[in-house]
Amino acid sequence: MLKVSTMKTISLIVLAFFYAGWCSAQKPLTNSRQSSYYTYLYKIADADLLKRYQQPDADPKDTELSNPVDSFKTGKYWENTLPAGKYYKVYAENNGLKYSLIENHTAFLNVLANTHDLQFSLTDKQGNSIIADEVIVNKKMQL
Repeated sequence: MLKVSTMKTISLIVLAFFYAGWCSAQKPLTNSRQSSYYTYLYKIADADLLKRYQQPDADPKDTELSNPVDSFKTGKYWENTLPAGKYYKVYAENNGLKYSLIENHTAFLNVLANTHDLQFSLTDKQGNSIIADEVIVNKKMQL
């Protein structure tokens, strides 16, 4: 028969062995993923966009983020092929949601360098000039 002190020593060695194995099996949280796997895109209504411009620090409401129109892996390349409109890009990072606004325009305003008056041109996505039949400024027809 083994002495009681020898049994205690063996028990402590076996316990220490299992404890060391258990501790090394844990993954440090600092190496864990800190963001969501997917980033989602949500279309924004014009009224919600106006509220966003009036209160830029306010987070979007749950009703604005109800139906995603697209998604992609967070941190990966994404090619914007969405139709014209306004969208939220939403993903989780650390312990919160991150929002950014995406605006897909149908026309672009180009201000022309001029020293005596304001001149501009409108172009489409391909860079082609948009010729307007009429221009109205302050409810007056311009030539």
